[in-house]
Amino acid sequence: MRYKNPAPDKDGTRLCVRCGEWKSLEAFQVSHGYLRRICRNCVMIPMLVAHRRWTKTEKGRAASKRCGERQRQTLRWKLWKKEYAKKSRARNPVAWATYQKRYKSSWRGRLKASEYKNRRRGRIGLGKIDPAYWKILLDAFDGQCAFCRKQAANTVDHIVPLSRGGLHENGNVIPACRLCNVKKGNRPKTLPIPISLRATAPEVYRALVHSVFEMWRVA
Repeated sequence: MRYKNPAPDKDGTRLCVRCGEWKSLEAFQVSHGYLRRICRNCVMIPMLVAHRRWTKTEKGRAASKRCGERQRQTLRWKLWKKEYAKKSRARNPVAWATYQKRYKSSWRGRLKASEYKNRRRGRIGLGKIDPAYWKILLDAFDGQCAFCRKQAANTVDHIVPLSRGGLHENGNVIPACRLCNVKKGNRPKTLPIPISLRATAPEVYRALVHSVFEMWRVA
């Protein structure tokens, strides 16, 4: 059903000139600063139907095959690059360390480091650690690192790393020494949780267990 002269908006709704239904203004796209007269569903559904028909044609199947092969090649290249870096680091650690140092001092390395710090600051700014919660953790681990249990805990480690979607909040932080914190990076690592927390602070214990499961899930 189509309308040559669409009716004016009323009560925060608009009439779609294609389906003839009154819908909220959020259902319409903005084009060049103006709301379109066709709703999002009427715009997208014909495009999806046409794309589905095209993928069933000979050209569409060939294009889908090329796209899938391109994705597989990209994945193989990333895996090979990661494996090559690991072998190079093991074969000549001194040359690898020199390369890393030279890269970090280059403009590209400084830009990457600046972007990482900005993302980290943004994620830390989204959350807050309760001092009472942090004191419970320090008492449970006797003020020592949660990983090695040898050094004093002088840093805050995130169980689910910030780079993998973790937040700076209660339940996702653990006391750790600087060496273990740097070694862990954004990789998953076994975290022994004191069983005494189950009796003294059951909510803290459940939060830590949940964060550990989440850490292995996003790894």
